Amino acid sequence: MIAAARVDPIQVELDGEPDLALSHGQVTDANIGWEMEPEGWAKAKARRAELEEQTTQLADLLEKAGVDVRISDGSVVSISAVTGIVTPITQWRPIRFLPAVAARDRRPMLNALRYWVDEVAGSPEYLRYAVVTTADLVPAFGDLRKALQGLARRISKWAAEARDRYGVVVHFRGTEYTRKTAGERGMDDRFPADLPLYHPHANVLYEPTKKLPAEGPGSWAEFLSWTRAELGAHWNDNGRVKDVREIVKYVVKPADLLEGKAPIGPEEARWLHESMFRLNLAQPLGEFRTWWGDLAREKLKVVRLRAGKGGRLTLVRKAAKFDHSSTDRPESSGPPPSNLFIGVTLPQWQHTPWAEPMLIVQNYEPRACGTAALERLQEIEHERYLARRLWDRSGAPAPSVALQIAQAWLSPEGGKVQPLRPVRAAPYRVHTCSLAVPDEVPGPEPGRAPQPPPEAVPDRFDLSHLPSDVVLKFPDMSARRKRPR
Repeated sequence: MIAAARVDPIQVELDGEPDLALSHGQVTDANIGWEMEPEGWAKAKARRAELEEQTTQLADLLEKAGVDVRISDGSVVSISAVTGIVTPITQWRPIRFLPAVAARDRRPMLNALRYWVDEVAGSPEYLRYAVVTTADLVPAFGDLRKALQGLARRISKWAAEARDRYGVVVHFRGTEYTRKTAGERGMDDRFPADLPLYHPHANVLYEPTKKLPAEGPGSWAEFLSWTRAELGAHWNDNGRVKDVREIVKYVVKPADLLEGKAPIGPEEARWLHESMFRLNLAQPLGEFRTWWGDLAREKLKVVRLRAGKGGRLTLVRKAAKFDHSSTDRPESSGPPPSNLFIGVTLPQWQHTPWAEPMLIVQNYEPRACGTAALERLQEIEHERYLARRLWDRSGAPAPSVALQIAQAWLSPEGGKVQPLRPVRAAPYRVHTCSLAVPDEVPGPEPGRAPQPPPEAVPDRFDLSHLPSDVVLKFPDMSARRKRPR
């Protein structure tokens, strides 16, 4: 829950219905220190590492074929706001079959569709999903682009006619494909056994808005027969929607590209990139398309907010850009400004099972010189100070302890680690203590002179030693953002 003392939610309207959207700062403050089950965190961490390794492998193949994949020069880093870990950020071009890009693009659509199904759709119990699979397979270096575009057009045309003829509304279409050799598919009688074959298919979310008769004109059987003929593809109805993750998926499994009997090579990777260039593979349709457009117009997104064990999805306004108008000037006409604070992400379980935001900084230099660079560095440290306060308030352990726990869970013996449990107070019995002082106070050891008591540790903020004419000025953080938190 968000503390009542924080800024009130922002009132917005979607489809004419009032709704509440939290600010980016509110969600950040609420989610700092959110604990994930350590065992689940360790598995998610391993999965992220696997995706990063697969992304690097595919990127290297593309670069061998002359495709520019990495668009960063190493100047942008993320700083963990609480643990202080500095990690270089690799920025990838929007190549959809790179796992890191696929995961980044999938998350907003998945969250939005989940929220729409649970909170917006009028009759979610009637939502169903089906898989539309093309009849033909595309060999490597064939016209895969034409096959993907043709499938998308047929589904769009079918969706319009299904609404008019049968009252069936289509809300989403997500296209993907599999890659296996002819031998793995058992089709080596038609193709060379080691030839990779691509098989496009699409996941469709649809909703019958009225009850169709069992037989006769306008019946469910007639709708299915007409659908197969109209699409010219195999139609498999999978029943009611239980989890939208079954619908919003990666365009291709990384293992299909990198493993198997014929892993993808540089030239095939280049061909695949050119075949998919700027294709719309995840397309909102129907009522969900209208709602998705309203989100973009109102600059909103759907994220998970800390509430209970698993949290809940909520609307949040996208973060405004930081105002660096007074501090982004370079120190000279030479290098670009250092410590340029780009923004703050929502809290993530990146390094420990407790969530912390990431500070995105360009040209980070903790030992920078110059007034403007130091002001920007103070801005970064101030954000870290705020994050640590919220971290402690949420009950998370000290950052060093959190990192030790994370390291233990990532070790081979991680399954034997016992999660933190509240410490039980020791039993206390009344009237068991004596208030009398000892008869003899132990003195110094023989042969040693008595030692004076140690001096008290001075206060680290004691400024009494400074001359009286020194004026201390702390940075003003009130205008740090264009919009308030």
